[in-house]
Amino acid sequence: MIQVISSNDASKPSPGKVQYSCMPNGNGGIVDDLLAYYIYEQTYLLVVKASSMEDGNWIQKYNQSGVEMKDISD
Repeated sequence: MIQVISSNDASKPSPGKVQYSCMPNGNGGIVDDLLAYYIYEQTYLLVVKASSMEDGNWIQKYNQSGVEMKDISD
């Protein structure tokens, strides 16, 4: 799913590394920037702008694979 919402190739970082990227809106613009931490196999931590819960909703609408997502912002 990260491959769909990110402008970068999320498979590039090794475990424990982070990748700065952006979430393209499909019209040539950017929804927001994000940090994608590769924790370990199939486990990532996405950090998006803390002031906007809308980013989480935007990401969720592209979750066509049933990826388990948890909002741990609190």
